[in-house]
Amino acid sequence: MKECTAETNEHKCINCISYHRHQRGEKISEDHTALNKNCPSLQAVLTKYRKNRLLAWTTYVLITIWEHIDRNRNKLDAFK
Repeated sequence: MKECTAETNEHKCINCISYHRHQRGEKISEDHTALNKNCPSLQAVLTKYRKNRLLAWTTYVLITIWEHIDRNRNKLDAFK
C-alpha cells in the first residue's frame, strides 16, 4: 500500500462516490476521506440500518404476541 500524497482539498470519499451511483436524487459532499466518521454516506447507511433493526425488532415482538394469543385462544374464549 502506498501512502496518500493528495492534498486535503483533493480528497474524494469513495463511499460517497459509490453512494451517488445508487442514490441519484441525493447530493452529498464527497470532499473528505473515507475514514471520516462524519461521512454523509456512512451516516445514511447507519440510519437505514437502525431503522431496519427497529422494524425487525417490532415485527418480532408482534409475531411473538400473535403466536401467544393463538396458542392461548381456548383460554381466552373461556373469559367471554
